[in-house]
Amino acid sequence: EFRKAVLKNKSLYSSCPKYHKSSVARAIVLAIQNRNPPGRFIERNNQGTWYVISVDKAMEKTSQALRERIKDDSNIPKTSQEIDEEKSKIEAMLKSVGVQMKRSPKKRK
Repeated sequence: EFRKAVLKNKSLYSSCPKYHKSSVARAIVLAIQNRNPPGRFIERNNQGTWYVISVDKAMEKTSQALRERIKDDSNIPKTSQEIDEEKSKIEAMLKSVGVQMKRSPKKRK
């Protein structure tokens, strides 16, 4: 599911302003963690033991996955309408867990 979510949101991530990128990553992390049963983000330590990583670390890993090149881009939304639809889905998911997307900074005149 994680890879599917990353693939579906790569275009949105690459096209949105920097101040929205963390919201895209957070939405994916929260969507995985809010599944039933809940998904976890894990990492192996030096002793070979797996442990659950923090939300911040999961967001870093998710952001990295969103930046990586992909071989098959057939699942990536390409039109502005598809990107807007994905953005609306992310905003709705974030709102459902009590997180609001950052608004763009106001431009000075």
